[in-house]
Amino acid sequence: MRSAMFMALVAASAGSLVEVHEPSMIPSGWRAISEKVNADGKFRVTVGVKRSNKAALDKIFSEVSNPQSANYLQYPSYAEMGDIVRPSAEHTRIVKEWLSTNGVEVTKVHPHGDYIHAEATVAQLQKMS
Repeated sequence: MRSAMFMALVAASAGSLVEVHEPSMIPSGWRAISEKVNADGKFRVTVGVKRSNKAALDKIFSEVSNPQSANYLQYPSYAEMGDIVRPSAEHTRIVKEWLSTNGVEVTKVHPHGDYIHAEATVAQLQKMS
């Protein structure tokens, strides 16, 4: 039986608008049980939205780490990082729409827009995966 809880990482890109990744491993100490999961049970889930400007982020990391750079140790602020990596409004809209279409309640969007928190039933999660 599939795990009732999973983290869906959503890649909103030109080639694939929604990509669901199932867990690749079962955490140590977990074991399968023969009981059925209550399909109406609700879980909090986090959906990751692909960040923007990877090249700019790589450049910043390189510069702040390089003693030869004028930007050495000049770290961007939290707000500046949000401006750099924030997914497009379109990508965030697509993910929120995908969740809503599946009856999932969006509870919060991270200020940087790269994570969307939601509540979904086991049945909804199974349908989406």
